[in-house]
Amino acid sequence: MSIEWTLEIERNNTVEAFHVAQNETVQVNETDFIRILVDIPSDLFDSGNPYLVLGDVPYDLEVIKSSDTNRKYGTAISSKAYENQLFYNYFGESEIKLFFDGYEEAVSVMNVDIKARPANAEMAVDMLNFLSSNVDDVLLLCFSKSRKSGGTGSGDSDSITKLSILKDILEYIYENQGTLLRDYRFKWSTEISLTGHGQPSGPDSVKYVLNNLDKITHSTPSEANIRFNNRSYKVENIPKEILNQDTDVFENRVIFSFLHSAKDFLYKIRASSIKGSFSPKKRLLGYEESSNFVSFDNVLSVYKDKIINHHIRDIDFQIVKVNKLISLFRNKIGAKFIPNLMPRITQFIASRPTYISLFRGIHRWYLSSAPNISDNSFLFGLRNLSTIYELCCLLLLNKSIEDAFKVDLSSSEYLDYSENLPYSGLRCNLPNGKINNFYNYKSKDFNISIRHEPRIYQYREGVSASGDLINISNRRDNKYGKYYVCPDYIVSITSPIWDEELLIVLDAKYKSSSNVRNYDFDSLELKYLRNIYSVKENHSVGFSPIKLLLIMYAHGVDSSISNLHRRHRLGGDLPVYPQTLGQKIFPKTESISKLSKLFVSLSENHHEEVKRRVLMNRESKIFSM
Repeated sequence: MSIEWTLEIERNNTVEAFHVAQNETVQVNETDFIRILVDIPSDLFDSGNPYLVLGDVPYDLEVIKSSDTNRKYGTAISSKAYENQLFYNYFGESEIKLFFDGYEEAVSVMNVDIKARPANAEMAVDMLNFLSSNVDDVLLLCFSKSRKSGGTGSGDSDSITKLSILKDILEYIYENQGTLLRDYRFKWSTEISLTGHGQPSGPDSVKYVLNNLDKITHSTPSEANIRFNNRSYKVENIPKEILNQDTDVFENRVIFSFLHSAKDFLYKIRASSIKGSFSPKKRLLGYEESSNFVSFDNVLSVYKDKIINHHIRDIDFQIVKVNKLISLFRNKIGAKFIPNLMPRITQFIASRPTYISLFRGIHRWYLSSAPNISDNSFLFGLRNLSTIYELCCLLLLNKSIEDAFKVDLSSSEYLDYSENLPYSGLRCNLPNGKINNFYNYKSKDFNISIRHEPRIYQYREGVSASGDLINISNRRDNKYGKYYVCPDYIVSITSPIWDEELLIVLDAKYKSSSNVRNYDFDSLELKYLRNIYSVKENHSVGFSPIKLLLIMYAHGVDSSISNLHRRHRLGGDLPVYPQTLGQKIFPKTESISKLSKLFVSLSENHHEEVKRRVLMNRESKIFSM
């Protein structure tokens, strides 16, 4: 027997049950009241307690019916009606996954297609339009390890896509083509040419004469063109050695092989991108079509094609570049093409920095993984409107940091925040379906990092390190793991002129200002301002280092939300810290300026506070003497 899924949908006071097979998708409205039922056969009884995961939210299951052959589990029915709207603010295709305690992988999956209210669909259009208009920045932040220009770099390829490395290498070759075409590796070779006025002085030409003695005749001294042991001989055509440069050597083969492999790679991902823009329609289970709700696929198709077309244009441009380089190097430096010829550092390469950087880049390119812009793991898999809004806010946050502090992105990578790791996390390969979650910006005046969804655990003996953030809540661990809080973003700003970092917590809520005020403001303030502290060097607990909690919401009033008088808010005459502030941030260019001004005001206040503290410390030392 296999696991069987049933979806009970209540709409307009009518309940209907749909039995969903593995290859089927059931369609629902986001406002439907949902109950999920799962039939589990007896051979899985010993696997542990089952639970469901929708997005990243776990749902406990309760036993409804049990027999010797199977057990029926279902999601709990809450007395609060809105808690039974499991797909509220979801949009499009989503997966409901069944897990058992102790199993890392899902044992079964059910697919649903969620239709949104027109208002949510309209906001989704605006957010997707913002993301698609900034697709280069999205791909750079989410999937690439950014580097400053001027070389291919020697960093890890953990989170670098194959395409981004290739673009860097091609640009590097273009910038250094003068050096590469002037200082190249070759070996001398000789070519035998038969002429009437040659001179067989080299070993190859002498060997030719000795192998063709039958063509030599005795001659008078005046007509002789060969003399041997004081005797005169004549031959019609005398071999002559011509010295040539042979460029068909390992170093040049590596470059040629790379260019041809790059060309083949570009054509393959171009074909896969075009193929990805066409997807067959699936058969959907569910109620009859409702004109009051909008299908996500209809909304997304426009932006999917737009992003893929942008991607294809970029690939076409790289194809033109690589073809030009192949032609240029073939005419100047000929060599054989050997597929996937891995570079190595020879004596010639080791003495030339330009070649070292190029060969390291080629080596990383061969080892890196190829991007798949057309799959459903990124933009086309964003089905929760809250997730789309969080991604928009992430992009706005990065852009506003650049604008406010005039800093450059130095790295973007993925960190693992597992419960056995300190707050700083561990850099690792970018998992499938994930985006980078750590971004670092630098200038001579500032060092700024953005952590996306970091996990802040309670103090852990032997794990928590000095400087780590910890939460001091009395919440207990549960069967899903150790308890932690997970703000959407944490911004850390340090400067040579400050003696302490400036920490800002930001949380994105796809909600109205009134809902944030009524349901989220106080709970988030407790969670992120009052319950987060830092570990000191002696492993005692210091003060909360967080100056500001900024709650960003998608719609509602434009004025900010705060429990403080205006003069004490950020930007007021007498600001106090820490404080919580709610601000409407919607994915438009104006929001970049709004966030930028907020960061500048906060950093200026922090700077003045640090100056006052330093001055007070000096005065106290003087009076104590």
